[in-house]
Formats: sequence, C-alpha cells, structure tokens
Amino acid sequence: MRLESAFLAQAATVLPDGRFFVFGGGIDGFVGAELPIIVPSVSAVARIHFSPEDCGVEHELLATFAGPPESEPGFNAGRKFKPVLSPYLPDRGTILPFVVDITNLRLTHEGLYTVSYSAGDTLLGKLTYVAYLARAREREGE
Repeated sequence: MRLESAFLAQAATVLPDGRFFVFGGGIDGFVGAELPIIVPSVSAVARIHFSPEDCGVEHELLATFAGPPESEPGFNAGRKFKPVLSPYLPDRGTILPFVVDITNLRLTHEGLYTVSYSAGDTLLGKLTYVAYLARAREREGE
C-alpha cells in the first residue's frame, strides 16, 4: 500500500464508485492578515494505492494534521477501507480516494503544516502546506 498522490482543495466529494470531484484544487498555502488564519473550508484529498495483496482485507487509514511546534495541537481523521480487487485487472491492485473535509481550520502560527498519511504503524507519505501573514510576503518583495 502506498500514497499515490495528495493535495489540498477548496472542496471535494467522493462518489460511491470511487470517482471524486474537486473544486479549487492545488492549494499549497494560506495567507492571512492576522493570526489565527481561519480557513472556512478545505479538503485534504489523497489517492491510496492498494496492492493485490492488500485487497479484500480491511485497513484503517489515518490522516494526521500537524503544524509548527508552537501551534495548537493537531488532529487525526481516520477511515476504514476494504479495497476490492478488480476481476478484470487482478495484477493492478486498486486505487481509492481518501478525502478529509475540514471546516474552520485554525492556523495559529506561521510556518509549515503537514498531513501525514498512515496505515497502522506504516507511514505512507506526507502532504505539506504553509501558512503566513500578508506582511511577511510584502517584506520579501522589498
């Protein structure tokens, strides 16, 4: 099992057949006038590849959200998956979306934030994004 891809979007939804629809994808940071930066709505979208050996067995996937050391404690979002192997492509495995919708995300400090994806004790991969104040961006341009 591995993290195939991950990104942030303004919103995302998953259909029962596994297709997902994304609005405003490709976010890699948030800028605000003051702290905390409040993000009204954001979705963390991941595609997890399950090998043929991983199919037919239930897995619990966890997305762990964390910020800079001085920021508020992070949080976890989990979901159980039991991937099904396609009878037409048995050597391929299967790819399933894992979407976490967040409302009113509080970014309390400037710096690097991460979403770590894991299954059990196995880290599958990470997504990073940044939060910064508008004045910091203006200073860089001087």
